[in-house]
Parts: sequence; structure tokens; C-alpha cells
Amino acid sequence: MRRVRNKELLVFLAIMFLAASCASFSKNAYRALGTSSVAYDVAMKTTADLYHQKVVGEDVKTKAIELGNIFWAAYNSAIDALAAYEKTRTAEDKVKVETALNEANAAFVKFLDYVKPFMPKAEVK
Repeated sequence: MRRVRNKELLVFLAIMFLAASCASFSKNAYRALGTSSVAYDVAMKTTADLYHQKVVGEDVKTKAIELGNIFWAAYNSAIDALAAYEKTRTAEDKVKVETALNEANAAFVKFLDYVKPFMPKAEVK
């Protein structure tokens, strides 16, 4: 079974935040998207493992997939907005990127808020 290592994930996110604080807008956006996609992947795989072990039922799996699809659509919209911004570098496209990132973040938080209670507790050693 895969285990979500809360402490390790927190350290990883902190490092990404510190690295992003020194980079350009585009690099920050790419790093934020990269971090969220990795965290999403870990959470979704863990949820799938829990489903296969019959720890969670069909209802949890279905809702997790639904919320995951909402996040993934918002994530891809943010990628598209960022690609457009990279070509134009206009203030209008930058606002579109910021809006898309906020929407992806909100969808990601909603997804995590749903699956987090089902995740096994990390063992602290």
C-alpha cells in the first residue's frame, strides 16, 4: 500500500515555495502546476489503493474521480493559459493565467478536502 507521507510532502511543498519565490511569474506558475499535479497523482493513487483494499467504497471512488476530473480540467486550462501568456506576455493573458491558477487551486483544495479524511495517517519515526 502506498502511504502519503505528510511530513515529506510538507517539506517538498515548502522547498518548492521557497524556490518559486525567487523565480519569474512563468516559472512560479509552472512550479505551482507541477507541484499540484504530483500531489494530485499521489492522492488519487492512494485513494485507488484504498478502494482496491476495500477501505473505501464505490461512492468515495466515484466522488474522488468526479472532483479529480474537475481539478484536472482546471489544471489543463491553466496550462493552456500559461502557454498563451508565454507567446504574448500581455497583461491581459497574465490575468488569465492568474485566474486559471486560482481556479485550479480551488478545485485541488476541494479534491484534497474530500480525500484527506480517508488517507492513512503517516507514521512519524
